[in-house]
Amino acid sequence: MYDALNKLYDSKNAGRKLSQKNPLRNVLMGKSESIYDYLLKVYKIKDQLAAIGDVIYDAELVTTTLNGYPLLGTLLSKGSVLGRRSYQSF
Repeated sequence: MYDALNKLYDSKNAGRKLSQKNPLRNVLMGKSESIYDYLLKVYKIKDQLAAIGDVIYDAELVTTTLNGYPLLGTLLSKGSVLGRRSYQSF
């Protein structure tokens, strides 16, 4: 009986982990949303994943957070310092 319950719990937990990771991968900052609110949303999802035993590493969290930040694409594509292929020499 224990093995059956353990197997059932593990399969539900694995499915829950997968379903919880989707919102983290797809999180986007809204146009009227503050950076604070956006980061809070990301950390809530991270905490939900931690509660079910799924560890999100810092590198994945940073990448996911930056991917959902709408101005990053604009900064990288409009010739800002971040988007320059070559830097001005003095």
